[in-house]
Amino acid sequence: MPLLNVDADFLFAALAGYQLAIGEINTRIADLQQRIGGAAPAAPKAAPAAKKRRLSAEGRARIAAASRKRWAAVRQAKAEAAAKPAVAKKTMVKAVKAAAKPAPPPSKPAAPARAAKKAKTVAAPVKAPRPAARKKASVKPPARKAPTAPAAPAPEPAVPVAPQPAE
Repeated sequence: MPLLNVDADFLFAALAGYQLAIGEINTRIADLQQRIGGAAPAAPKAAPAAKKRRLSAEGRARIAAASRKRWAAVRQAKAEAAAKPAVAKKTMVKAVKAAAKPAPPPSKPAAPARAAKKAKTVAAPVKAPRPAARKKASVKPPARKAPTAPAAPAPEPAVPVAPQPAE
C-alpha cells in the first residue's frame, strides 16, 4: 500500500509503535511458553526511546539573527524600489526606439526654405493624461416580495383542558 506525502516524523512514530507492539507480543509468547513448560527465550531488550532534541539558546539566537537579516534585506529592497524615480513609459519607449534606430544615410542638401522651416518647428506641447473615467455603481431595484396569505388561526390543542373549578 503506497503512502503519499508522508514525512519522516510520521514514519518514526509508526516505527516506534510497531516496535512497541513487537515487544508486547514477544512478552506474551514468552509467558505462554513458560505456562506450557518450554524454555522461554530471552526477551529482546527494547530499543531506548529517542530523546527529544532540544535547541540550545545559541542555536535559537543564530536562527533569530538570520531571520532578522533576511527581513532587513527585504525591507531595504522595498525602500530602494520606492526611492527610484518612476520613468515615464513614453520617454523610455522613445529612448529605446531612438537607440535601436539606425542612423539615417546622409541625404542631399535640403532646400533652404524647407530646412529653415524644419528648424523653426516647435515640438507640440505634451497633453496631460486624462483622468480615468469612474465606473458608475449599478443600482438594483429592490426585490419584489411574494404576496403573503393571511395568517391561519392557531390550531386548538389536541388534549382537552379540564375547566378549573370556580372558588
